[in-house]
Amino acid sequence: MSEEIKIPKGWEIKKLGEIADLNPRESLYRGKVYPYIDMSSVPENNRLPERFLYKEYKGSGSKFRKGDVLFARITPCLENGKTVFVKDFPQDEVGFGSTEFIIIRQKKGVSDALFLYYLSRWNTFREIAKKKMSGTSGRQRVSAQALANINVPCPPLPEQQKIAEILASFDDQIENLMEQNKTLEEIAKTIFKRWFIDFEFPNEEGKPYKSSGGEFVDSEIGEIPKDWEIVYLKDEFKFERGVEPGSKYYIKNPSEKQIKQNGLIPFYRVKDLETKSNVYILRDVSKNKLSKYGDVLVSFDGTVGRVSAFLEGCYSSGIRKISSHKYPNAFIYFLMKSEYIQNIIKKHATGTTILHASKSIEYLYFLRDKESKILKRYIKVIQPIFERILNNITQIQTLTQLRDTLLPKLITGQIRVEV
Repeated sequence: MSEEIKIPKGWEIKKLGEIADLNPRESLYRGKVYPYIDMSSVPENNRLPERFLYKEYKGSGSKFRKGDVLFARITPCLENGKTVFVKDFPQDEVGFGSTEFIIIRQKKGVSDALFLYYLSRWNTFREIAKKKMSGTSGRQRVSAQALANINVPCPPLPEQQKIAEILASFDDQIENLMEQNKTLEEIAKTIFKRWFIDFEFPNEEGKPYKSSGGEFVDSEIGEIPKDWEIVYLKDEFKFERGVEPGSKYYIKNPSEKQIKQNGLIPFYRVKDLETKSNVYILRDVSKNKLSKYGDVLVSFDGTVGRVSAFLEGCYSSGIRKISSHKYPNAFIYFLMKSEYIQNIIKKHATGTTILHASKSIEYLYFLRDKESKILKRYIKVIQPIFERILNNITQIQTLTQLRDTLLPKLITGQIRVEV
């Protein structure tokens, strides 16, 4: 790598193993429960794991501490960018994770923990790691030893810390916006449950309907409030299935120039509903199965019940775009994310290895007051929440793009920082 990149005066080219400890030794007791990070909780383009689980240690797994980097070493996780930084974790506690992680730990006085994280996210580093993978097709891995032997740019420690601080400022903002969205979604879901499931919507006096002795009548699904009705989604919603052009039409990781010159558009598969797709297709093969920002997409094949409203492009046949001329996307979005709708989808899913839930569409319903006064009131509450979430997602995308543009320039010293 020293011949492939130019580094500023005062920097060095070193092997990763010279500035970081890979898979450092830690002790855990068999049979004891510890914090655990599985591969599915590692996002492809965010700094922190989505969750910590607690699991019994049975003698195997990568062991980590606060400040460590968990680098996915197996295909396709490595190619997809699965790497996280252990931030919110007790200082003296040890956890463990999938055996498919390589742990990268700072060497005190030599390297900065966050700098190592951003170094491991650098595309050039990851491309070299991919070339060092070995094993059978579909199960290839890079070894810790191979990773340790990769040459990397090494600024002086104060400059490492400043580079990490700048890049982390973007991730801090991204994580704050993501937390805001979680809170906003929880508020909308809580109100939906209280009004349309628990029937504690405000009555004419502003008091909770059910708790205040509201009148109920029998229906095919049990007791419901008087003057309310069951609405089946298939009668008032459009479920537009996506398209599968075939992998021969996939263009992975095209450059900005390729995208513009060829008129490429993003193609979203089920696994891409909660992230950014790296697959593009020609608009001509999309069969006009397109979504715009704010459209509600729901998966009915594979991992069923995933919901997104933040994607622009073409979507696959395992996904439906749900729309209605009567109800705004804000209502559709929170309705499809509600626990009882999710339960119906999963209840009627069939299959073993790959689930199929298109038949569940016949059973999807919600309850509303016949005059729609309560429904309109709910929509009035959630519309600004939905718009705020959309705005936050836009900001996240902008910040992510800025971070990803700056990262290689800072890591290689093309942009210098003042220390």
